[in-house]
Amino acid sequence: MVGRCACILGGEVAGTVVEVGDAVHTLAVGDRVIGRSASAAAEYVTAAADTLIAAPTTIPLVHAAAIPIAGVTAWQAVFEHAHITPG
Repeated sequence: MVGRCACILGGEVAGTVVEVGDAVHTLAVGDRVIGRSASAAAEYVTAAADTLIAAPTTIPLVHAAAIPIAGVTAWQAVFEHAHITPG
């Protein structure tokens, strides 16, 4: 018997802000954002404002969704493991 998952999977998000809390001053309804949030594969998610950044305007959101984790992985490879420096 196959078990049932009682969760919504996913970690990277990309989308348009539909609502913000009263204390949020860095995001506005309608902003295109990317970031990380639990249950990212859901139709709507909640995320702390400090875990989101503006999405690139030059690529579709479906592609931008891959930036948070893949981008951090690339940054870590270059700067923390390969110790690449300017010059």
